Amino acid sequence: MLPPPSAPPPSSPPPPIAPPSPPPNSCIERVLITRSTRLCSFLARANLTGADLSRANLDGADLRGAILDSADLSEASLRGANCRGASFVGAHLHSANLAEAELTHVDFRGANLVQASFASSDLSGVDLGSALLNGASFDDVRALEGLSVTFDAAEMQG
Repeated sequence: MLPPPSAPPPSSPPPPIAPPSPPPNSCIERVLITRSTRLCSFLARANLTGADLSRANLDGADLRGAILDSADLSEASLRGANCRGASFVGAHLHSANLAEAELTHVDFRGANLVQASFASSDLSGVDLGSALLNGASFDDVRALEGLSVTFDAAEMQG
């Protein structure tokens, strides 16, 4: 006797549903929500134009080449952050802590830096034209020979 015909193999299960894609800038969204980069400190070349980062903890963050034009970084801490080549044009950094930060070739034109601390930071090639610097602290800042710091039309008192 012949064996009964075998049943056709069960059809393959449908492919699993792919998880939803993460937001395109999930790292940046985490910073905006938590105001901290503890989980995400690589923000090099990020476009944070107009972002509200007031009181954010950006200590040690990599902000090389980032665009923070018109961003609110009031009372933010960027201690030891690498901001080389970043742009803070028209940004609000009132009472921000930029101590020990790498600020070479940073553009702070028109920024509000009132009461900001630049203690022990590298300001080589920084542009502070038209910036508000009243009460800002520049203790022990560094600027390498041959590279200038521009203060054209900057307002400084105290």
